Formats: sequence, structure tokens, C-alpha cells
Amino acid sequence: MNCAGQGRPPRAPPPAAAFVVCPYPTGGRAIRHGHPVGGATRGALPSRGGSGDRPRGFPFPSRRRPAGSPLTASLISWPGGSPSWRDADALPSMAPAAAQVATSPVAAAVLRWRRPPPVVASRAPLSADLAVGLMRSAYEVLDGMDVVAMDDFQRSFWLLRSDEWARFREENVGVSQGVLTDVRYFDFISTCQFAAITGALRNSSALSTEKFNAAGDTRVIRRLPAYDDPAERVIAFRHLLGDRLVLLLSSLPTPLREPATLTTLPFIVWAVHDAMTGGGFAVSSIVRPANDDRSVATQWVTPATLWGEAYGAARGDLGHPYDVLAVQALARAAGLGPVRARVRRDDSSLYREYTLVE
Repeated sequence: MNCAGQGRPPRAPPPAAAFVVCPYPTGGRAIRHGHPVGGATRGALPSRGGSGDRPRGFPFPSRRRPAGSPLTASLISWPGGSPSWRDADALPSMAPAAAQVATSPVAAAVLRWRRPPPVVASRAPLSADLAVGLMRSAYEVLDGMDVVAMDDFQRSFWLLRSDEWARFREENVGVSQGVLTDVRYFDFISTCQFAAITGALRNSSALSTEKFNAAGDTRVIRRLPAYDDPAERVIAFRHLLGDRLVLLLSSLPTPLREPATLTTLPFIVWAVHDAMTGGGFAVSSIVRPANDDRSVATQWVTPATLWGEAYGAARGDLGHPYDVLAVQALARAAGLGPVRARVRRDDSSLYREYTLVE
């Protein structure tokens, strides 16, 4: 999703390069630093009056990457706006009838027509820590809300996965089933998970019976009155998942910066991108703050959810912009207030626009 502005879109980097742009408080510009491909020497920084390996005024020390995974950055200008921008906080249809309409022959034909093509661009492998953590976080948040019997959820998840897998495998030759570090399989299975989560939140019952072990023992699940409204279930799920993702990103080998130090929106967004890029979420990441530090534009190049975000939107599902949820959670924790996010996609990138709400 291209951020508003002028000029040509940035060229996609070669697959071997992974970069993140780090914002710093000098008029919304971005810095350049990193290892060249092969990792022999450190790249030069733009002249900003500083010394060492960071410009004056940049508060965080540079984090080195392994050889062959350079940190670089570029000053960028964004293409103009697009009608395909979507509000990341928009609620999916939560009427139970929506699930029945989606299974009609006409709706199925429309969905097949709107199904995005497979991603052909090279994508980085995900780290096991990030891939497993993202899937587990969403599952555990839903389980903790007590809005659905988890054995029913698992059944729905399995059916969705079975219905979609044959065609996905035909379109993605060589994809490794069950291997979450295979970015194509993660893209597929995380989309199926959020489709099942959407159904669980949409069709929640006040009381349900859940089988909780292999022996078939059951217990009664009582939904909290606060979750009687379907819209409130969605909002609560997003907030809880965002908080859980902050904990996950803080535990990665390339961890999230200490949340207490993230007091402005640009630094929050950069820290989330830094941690997720370190976990292999995308080949590259670009972050560009506005001059007033109240708006930030970002680009993920060939990210792990490139196909799934488009297909989830076509299905009318909840969507799984993990980075957006983490940014919003950190902003709430920092006392910055709500953050509005818009999202957009093209064939190789995901774009975000973040704005602090007055």
C-alpha cells in the first residue's frame, strides 16, 4: 500500500538484501547504514554531523545483522494515493448469515475470481520463533476469551485448511506442508487460521460445551457479558492479540526495543519493523515518518502475509496485519492514544499509513 506523496515507487531490492529504515528526529528523513552483501565492510552513513556508526540525534545503537543479511536504507518518495487503501480497523460482517451467504455457489464463484495469484517474488524464510509465535499467539488469545469451544474451532480450522490446500499446492509447487518456516505455507495457514477465527467470533454462543482432552471429557464455556456484542468481540481480540504480539516480539533473538523507550509513533513503528524483519517476516522494510512525528508511512517488501492479506480481504475475514496490531498496542502502552492505520497491497509489497488520532 503506497503512502501518499510524490515521485516514483522505490525499487524492490535484490532478494539477498534485507534492510530496515530507521527514523530519527531530523525532519522525517531516513538513514542509511548496513553491511554490503557478503558482510565485509560497513556501509557509509549520510553526513549528518555525527560520528561513529550513527548520525547525531539517533537514539538507538545500530544492530548488526549476520553476514549476507545487510542493513541498508534509502530516502524514498511514495507514489500517489490509491483507491485500494483499506481501513485496518474496519469490522468484518459479523452477522451469522454472512457465513451462510459465503458458502453459496455464486459467492464461491466470485471468491474464486477474486482469489489473488500466487506470489512469484523471492521471499525470505521465517524464523521458527516468529512463525510459531504468531500462530500460537492468535490461538491462545482466542482460547482465553472463552467465546468458542476450542474443539469446534479446531474442526472449523481443519475443514478450511482441507478445502483450500489442494488448489494452493497446485499454485505453489514445492510448498512444504506443515513447515511454518516455509513462508508460502505460513502465508497459507495463517490465512486459514484467521478465517476460522472470524467464524468463531461471528458465531459465538453464550454457552458452549468444550472437549478438552483425548478422553473426551467436557466442560461448559460461558462467554463474558462484555463479549455479547460481536463488534466488541472483534475489538477485544485485536487489542489482546496486539498486547500478546508485543511480548512475542520482545522475546525474539532480534528483540523489540524496550517498550518504555518507545515514546513516539516513528520509533514504535521502526522498532516493530526491526524485530519482525530480524525474524524473517519480509525481505526488506521501509519506514518513513512525517515531519510532525504524528504520521508514519511504511512498506514491507515481499512479506510473509502478502498473499493472505489479499485473500482474507476478498473473503471478508478479520485480517491478520500483525505489525499493525503490535504498533497500536505499543502506542496505547505509551499513552499516545489510538492509532489509525490504513493498509494496501500490490504484487510485491504491503503498505501501511499510521496516524495518531486526536
